[in-house]
Amino acid sequence: MRETSAKELWQKLEEKYMTKSLENRIYLKKKLFRFVCRQGISMTEYLNDFNKIIADLMNIDVKIDNDDKAFLLNPLLDSYDHFAHTLINEKTEVKYDIVSAALMDNGYRKKDKQAHRDSSFDALTIRGR
Repeated sequence: MRETSAKELWQKLEEKYMTKSLENRIYLKKKLFRFVCRQGISMTEYLNDFNKIIADLMNIDVKIDNDDKAFLLNPLLDSYDHFAHTLINEKTEVKYDIVSAALMDNGYRKKDKQAHRDSSFDALTIRGR
């Protein structure tokens, strides 16, 4: 509250919340390696949460290779298991951008399929009367 410039305020916030201490590095790395997809969240939310952890690590100068980011997306729900094998099969290189875009597309298709299934179920119920 006492800072008068944005630069000074940013530096204070960085010192307080983004320390580059060993303890903070270990905490964020554990958070990344234990990160799994929770049941009931969208793929958009999952990728946003994942990217936030990656950004926090980058802010404290922890470098994560693009290929490693793609493989860290591995702990998805069982419903994505077939998708992951299909995506990685016969690839010599797995890139994070390709994997995350494919996951988003797959998530949208699943959502549309579920919405279509729900609406067709309602139509069948109405006809049954």
